[in-house]
Amino acid sequence: MTEVGAYLQNGTSPTTLGKLHAINIETDEVSDTWNLPSGVFGNGVAVGEKGMIYISDLGGKLVSGDTKNGAGAILAEQAPTGGICYVGNDTLYAHGGDKISRITINEKGNAVFKSLSVVGETLSNSDGLIALDENTLFSTKDGSSVLKLEVAGDVVFASTKVALSENVGPTSLDVGTINGTPYLLVVDGQLLSMFQQKAPRVPFSPMLKKLN
Repeated sequence: MTEVGAYLQNGTSPTTLGKLHAINIETDEVSDTWNLPSGVFGNGVAVGEKGMIYISDLGGKLVSGDTKNGAGAILAEQAPTGGICYVGNDTLYAHGGDKISRITINEKGNAVFKSLSVVGETLSNSDGLIALDENTLFSTKDGSSVLKLEVAGDVVFASTKVALSENVGPTSLDVGTINGTPYLLVVDGQLLSMFQQKAPRVPFSPMLKKLN
């Protein structure tokens, strides 16, 4: 998980370094902590093959690292700022605002971006992004719903998967199985409301949605 650095009130100048934490899910304890590169406002995290880590940044950077040494290199300066997920074969997807990109890590370790066309629902205020498989993704939208994103070549077909009540403000997503059945976990982080300087609704209300 990422921990953003402290920012001045205008939200543009980092005053302390952000951090990347590794958490042991069996003990719920932090096993390692690394500083993010100076000026990086960490957002989404994706873990790839051979322990590689990729971090999206609200300032537009794409950061790479590994599970041994933490976050280190800045791969790109004008990357999507929202969620990021790894789907295998050195391929990631990342989004921000109303756009989504496919990112391929080439044999030299460089990030190659391809902007994709979105058909159907728009990706407004997109944040959390998770992959069910290499062609099926899920994203939050407007802090109020979850979209299913089906990738076909360079086109993404977006449809509403979960329309949430006003008491849930989805920020992060995850997928997993319970007794062999796939579920989507929707985390009620209310991040958009916080950026709008609204008081959070309590208690927070995470939810599980069975995937058909």
